[in-house]
Amino acid sequence: MKNKLKLLLGMALFISSVANAQVGIGTTDPKGALDITSTSGGLLVPRMTTTDRNGVIPQNAMLIFNTTNNTFEVYKSTCSCWVSVNDGGNVPASSLVNTPPTASDLNISGKFMVLQTATLTYKYADAQNDLEGLTSIEWQRASSAVGGDAVTIAGANTATYTFQPSDIGTWIRARVFPRAATGVLNGVVATTGWTVVESSTMPTANTLAVTGTASIGSVLNASYTFAGGSGTEDTTPSTFGGTSSGTSYVWQSANSNVGEGISNVGLYGAFAFTPNYTPQNDLLGKFIRVGVRAKDTNALQATNWVYSPWIGPLTATSEVAPVVSNVTFSPAPAVSLVHTASYTYFDANFDPEGASIFQWYRANDAAGAGAVAIAGATSKTYTAVAEDLGKYLGFGVIPVAQTGTATGVEVKYYNPIAVAASATFTFTGSSMRQNPFYGEGRLMNAQNAIQVEIDVTSAGGLSVSSPVVNGYSFVSNFTVPLGTQWITLTPTGAQTSYDAAGDLITLTGIGNTTETKSINIYHTKKGSDYAAHYNGFVGGVNVDNTLATYTTGETFNNNGTCVNAFISSGTCPAGNTVTGASGAVYPTVLINGQCWMQTNLKEIPSNYTSLPAWNAATIADIGQHGFYNVATPAGTAGWAATEPSTTHGRLYQWSAAMNGATYERAQGACPTGWHVPSDCEWRYLEHGIGMSITQTNTQQNHAGAVAQKLRDLPANGGGTGGVTGTNSSGFAMKLVGARGDNGVFSANTTGTSIWTSTTYLINAPGTANHRQYSTATTRFWEAWKNNRTASVRCLKD
Repeated sequence: MKNKLKLLLGMALFISSVANAQVGIGTTDPKGALDITSTSGGLLVPRMTTTDRNGVIPQNAMLIFNTTNNTFEVYKSTCSCWVSVNDGGNVPASSLVNTPPTASDLNISGKFMVLQTATLTYKYADAQNDLEGLTSIEWQRASSAVGGDAVTIAGANTATYTFQPSDIGTWIRARVFPRAATGVLNGVVATTGWTVVESSTMPTANTLAVTGTASIGSVLNASYTFAGGSGTEDTTPSTFGGTSSGTSYVWQSANSNVGEGISNVGLYGAFAFTPNYTPQNDLLGKFIRVGVRAKDTNALQATNWVYSPWIGPLTATSEVAPVVSNVTFSPAPAVSLVHTASYTYFDANFDPEGASIFQWYRANDAAGAGAVAIAGATSKTYTAVAEDLGKYLGFGVIPVAQTGTATGVEVKYYNPIAVAASATFTFTGSSMRQNPFYGEGRLMNAQNAIQVEIDVTSAGGLSVSSPVVNGYSFVSNFTVPLGTQWITLTPTGAQTSYDAAGDLITLTGIGNTTETKSINIYHTKKGSDYAAHYNGFVGGVNVDNTLATYTTGETFNNNGTCVNAFISSGTCPAGNTVTGASGAVYPTVLINGQCWMQTNLKEIPSNYTSLPAWNAATIADIGQHGFYNVATPAGTAGWAATEPSTTHGRLYQWSAAMNGATYERAQGACPTGWHVPSDCEWRYLEHGIGMSITQTNTQQNHAGAVAQKLRDLPANGGGTGGVTGTNSSGFAMKLVGARGDNGVFSANTTGTSIWTSTTYLINAPGTANHRQYSTATTRFWEAWKNNRTASVRCLKD
């Protein structure tokens, strides 16, 4: 029978070739059963609708053209399904690509608490609009927040899961395996984060809901019933970065009532961490909810957030006039300074701002007594003149909308400081301090700030500016006191190109007189340009202490981005030592353009010289610091009176290490001209000694063999066992232990932790990033600021 079919086909093709000389048959490819050639026509396969197709008894590899969805389809017996060959529609032949489905916007609602039920939602998508097939779900249990010993929970394969008593203290997540009904069937697995399961005795917020009108400008409130814990809620107001607060709150927005495109909206706003929130214009049409971490009066706080149902979409309010708030101006008033006003414009109906009306005033006191409008001063900027000396400047703004109810009410602000005279000053001969964030295409911001030193002999106003060079410039205004001091200049604009020689900038300072200073801004360095920027940094170092080349666009990522190189001044002090305020002398080492202390810090932070007693029951980040107590590691005797060794250094809680500061690269307890390094600066150090970018992003097993280049030799305090330190970088890290929240000292000679100035990136508010090294492992990690003390290694500015 098969031979007869072949004969019939051959005859048909032969007849066709006679009728049209442009068609031929043959077997030019020895692997092909049949080769049809033509320059005037194509091969027509069976054409049918989806209904017709479903009436066919299919065979494996059967090919049709589906006229319903305009798509070639092949039947596969392995899945008993028709598979799309291309993405259909009217796409050109060059786009015959079919992509797998995806699952995104995974969200779990409900409490992670024993006997409570959690519900998973997700968004299914397929670029070819293939309908969702038999997508599968599974729930997993692990022993840690990073998924240690993860196992799939038997029978937990639906969108809901009820937590069992055996789940308490474990970490749970859900996984989605998206599957399409046609086309490319299986997509990439999508997962939620790991969340710990709490016991029923933890404090919690029951029947949590958002009350209020779901409209812009209306106050929304978190409504709930406190339960669990001691039975009494701690309602101490929360503050960003605060160490003593009660129940915590966070407000979130989304594009739908199932949490698509979820993001925090109140975290850094004016209503951050409070039980109420007023949505602004940018949330029109969004949905909103509140999250609560309940805390009781015994300082027991829920680990997990409990979230309310979504409300919305948020609508606009009735037509009202625009308003302004936060009216102010800077800098502090002084003759010859350019003062720039700012304010916040708001229109509940989203009417855009029109030509708002500005006016500067001169008054007799800060309350505006005897105020008169200054003729011609009707823009956002005003340069104070001699007539203003001793008077009080004010700025008023009448908000005007382009549409709707147009004109609002004027709001005035008077600066509480009387207008001062211009300063008399000179630029000193000291070197300029520079942050290292300069590279091609860089949009300038506070990370590009520089500092220059001035000597002020007559206090008052001072403005410093520069021409635009390479796309950016400096313009700053100050009111400066008497004496020698550093002033900070932040550039504006965007750097247009990279130059190994840097940018020559001329600063002009205007006070009672005009002074100039020429400086050279070094660029973020690449490859061999390091040597061109900083002479001598390569000479005399070990082969392991060499520069790793950073390629264009290379980044470090960990829920934040550190772009390209992160260096310090590129030189170490004369004699390769720095002396702290205590008189302690610290040796230094230059590693790939970063000048690091070679021993741990032992300075007493000026803001934490007197400390309360250590109380293991209620310990908070209160600025504890001191020496490791080798004699009484149980902690009952407190801090040691003296340092165990000259290189051991002091142990610090995070606030003590930072000396009360909360921003990255703060001086902290370090000597002047040095700072507590950021997570990014540590990553630069690690990449420079041979870690890949992927390794620097890995929390655990943090490139152990490479990281040991930072650890000192075993004989010098580098620890023994496991992978021993080589100190080929010269960093000379000691394993000096730490002190935990129970007051106990541990891990001297076997481990160490070193703080960074970077606060939480992954885990939760209240944590800070640190580096952890031991004889068994190396990793970057985030620790609660209130339950750990760690060492500090300072980095030169």
